[in-house]
Amino acid sequence: MASRTVVLINPDREKPLIAPLGLDYLAATLRHAGYEPELLDLAFESDWYAATNQAVSKRDLLAVLILIRHLDDGLYNSQTFFLPKSRTLIEYLRSKTKAPIGVIGGAYSLVPEAILRFCRADFGIANDPEAALPMLLEAIESGDGYVGVPNVGWIEGKAFRRNPIKTARVDGEWLAERSLIDNVRYFNESGVTRFETKRGCAHNEVYSTDPITRGNSVRLRPAEHVAEEVERLATRGIYSLYADDTRFNDPREHALEVCRAMAERKLRDRVRWYATCTPKGLDAELAEAMEAAGCQGVELYTDSGDADQLRRMKHTHTPEDILTAIESCRRYGIVVISEVQIGGPGESRKSIERTLGLMKASGPDMINIHYGIRVYPNTPLGNAVQTVTPLRNNFHLRGAIYNNESLLRPVFYIESLLGRGVEEFIEELIDHDPRYLFAFRKEVDKTYNYNDPTILTEAILHEGHRGAHWDIWRRLIYRLPPLSLNGDRPSRGKRRPRRVVQSAEAGVAV
Repeated sequence: MASRTVVLINPDREKPLIAPLGLDYLAATLRHAGYEPELLDLAFESDWYAATNQAVSKRDLLAVLILIRHLDDGLYNSQTFFLPKSRTLIEYLRSKTKAPIGVIGGAYSLVPEAILRFCRADFGIANDPEAALPMLLEAIESGDGYVGVPNVGWIEGKAFRRNPIKTARVDGEWLAERSLIDNVRYFNESGVTRFETKRGCAHNEVYSTDPITRGNSVRLRPAEHVAEEVERLATRGIYSLYADDTRFNDPREHALEVCRAMAERKLRDRVRWYATCTPKGLDAELAEAMEAAGCQGVELYTDSGDADQLRRMKHTHTPEDILTAIESCRRYGIVVISEVQIGGPGESRKSIERTLGLMKASGPDMINIHYGIRVYPNTPLGNAVQTVTPLRNNFHLRGAIYNNESLLRPVFYIESLLGRGVEEFIEELIDHDPRYLFAFRKEVDKTYNYNDPTILTEAILHEGHRGAHWDIWRRLIYRLPPLSLNGDRPSRGKRRPRRVVQSAEAGVAV
């Protein structure tokens, strides 16, 4: 009997580790379809050559798939490009196995042709691999080729071929299995394990890649399945989790259903979880339900506190929505980090002042400032940028602007009218406030950055810290003890002091 074994490879070794959640869900789908998935997780291997050789050499395999989640670290001040390591891995695999080698993941979905040519894989699967991989494996078994299999792209001669995109249903009960990756080890070594309540994104901000990588139609998982999955993880001693949705609270009613299902199982006594949310719709009712379900913190897609800049970036929320969302979370003891994006089209020093003024007025627990917007292909911003070629002729762009028309390597948009010295201008507005995560801060002891994680990694491995990485930073800054089920949160329903705000547009506290 021919092999039905598929090796799934996670090549990511950056610290702190991030669990390859997608491989857990994909493995459950493959098992349901009668295939035998195996995991090669290079995150835990000191010698990845030896581990790869042991996993694939002298074995009859149906296929090998490599997860490529990110093109780069997305940070203007570092611009670390990840793809060379994946190309090296594929070259090594070719010397060890005759099985076809494919790539999956968000990065491939963004630039499929460029990645296939750069990494020299046999094929790639865009968007949801669950929708395509079982069909593709059947085609490989029968020798029928890739034609007709959704989501698949490949190089034929010198031409790039791709089939239409099909999204996967995510309502299968088997997705709750979570049995491929070592979730307990990821919890212990990265501080958090992830789960998903839905797939897809209906938002279309000018820079957003989510509709491309996860699909532009939102598919909901049954709330009971989500609660069952979280309970299974909790049974293994995992008490820190992250809802890996683009926007947990959109649609709002589904978020409420998930929270109620988790509350019915009394998961608040067993887990602390985090979520990424949009300000619109995050009101007191939802915050109360989230807290009752065990929610510890919210990563809020604020982006800007300036109404005009929010419209230019194609956001649906307003400065008033931001104030409501943060106040609702504060009311129920949910910690908040506000994600701020500075430098987009039309940004001015006045809009930056309004944004940081609103941050001061609303009082989130942490504020993460992203200076410079990574330009990805097939996004509204990417499409606009690619109309001006070569890239070096666009005076708003920084980074790899030579011989990079595909935007494969890091390119960043910074509104040129801001002029020079913007980083210093931002630092003056921050005024030594320890709540800000800003990669350009000159105080070395306050430079808490995700691309220089030594302190964070040590806190997780040696001091017992758990939780979202930004919340661990918060605890380190304020010298708080590690997250526990007792925690440092106020009792349910206790209202924290509210800061009086003159106006959302002015963003001034009085």
